[in-house]
Amino acid sequence: MGLFVNDQSQICMFHESGLYATVSGNAVWAGLVQSHDIDTSTNKEKLRYCGTSTRNVGRFVDTVEDHTGTLSMYPQDWRFLFFALGSVVDGGSPSPYTHVISEQNSGVLNGYTSGTLIPWVSFSLEDSQKVGIAGANFIRTMNGCVADELTISASEGDRFVSVEVPYIAKSCIYTSGAPSTVTEVTTAPYLWQDCKVHIPSGTLVQGLTGFSWHMANGMVPKHYGTGSATVEAVVPSTRDYDFTLDIDPDSTQRKAFYNQYFRGGSEFNCMLHIGKGTGSNDLYLVMSGCQIDDMDDPTSNDGAVCTESITVIPKTVSAAVDDQVFKYAAW
Repeated sequence: MGLFVNDQSQICMFHESGLYATVSGNAVWAGLVQSHDIDTSTNKEKLRYCGTSTRNVGRFVDTVEDHTGTLSMYPQDWRFLFFALGSVVDGGSPSPYTHVISEQNSGVLNGYTSGTLIPWVSFSLEDSQKVGIAGANFIRTMNGCVADELTISASEGDRFVSVEVPYIAKSCIYTSGAPSTVTEVTTAPYLWQDCKVHIPSGTLVQGLTGFSWHMANGMVPKHYGTGSATVEAVVPSTRDYDFTLDIDPDSTQRKAFYNQYFRGGSEFNCMLHIGKGTGSNDLYLVMSGCQIDDMDDPTSNDGAVCTESITVIPKTVSAAVDDQVFKYAAW
């Protein structure tokens, strides 16, 4: 008997190809993972019926299975942005490779997994809690994962850029054997000082103290009548974005944000740039057709300066990445 100690845990990912929820290739380093929360439910029903001669439950029945999870990490690349938006074109040569990531609409084949239900681009996650005793490990593999949401955030006080990916999976497979072998990526994590925001494009936001970029795919798990308890398809519904900025504003910038964009309703483009400044490890996240949906400018005698918080709602989003990763896609 042994304890499962956190420093022995490992989370890695796999691409999927062929049939939906089918692992392809070797394990891939997922990033500097901080936590992975898995929620598995067999949707157990309590049955009461005549003939038991008791007020208590007569029996328990497992019905359909639902599997969800949330992966939180300090990213070393932007692969999960591809899984959230749905489409990527990989190119370039070393130093750097390039990845153009764009929105995928429903009804479009993703090119990696097949099926008449047009599955969204998917991945698998292997979560290993190791105990150091043969046959006693606790390993769960989430297959057929699709990104339901994705959040990129950072702030002056947190130092590191964080990514959080809530996902919906088709199945969860348990084993007690050996975990997959994965090679650690040594690329440095992204830091707060690597972040810049432009509103409109080309105009740097001054006094930025924090941001949170969030997208929601509105994924709906479907349990069709196929003789299986697991999810048959995960269908994307409406897609939503919001981009919240915390700012110590200057006078020129504040006037434009409030009078022109918030009260005036002018549309604009904006960009989130996260990069090391070397031209070989950058994310350029471009948002088009934006409006400021909310603007909070409290007046107080506390704190060093007046602050504001604005929420930007874009119509469309795309991204361009340069880094040392050969392929974001399965091939």
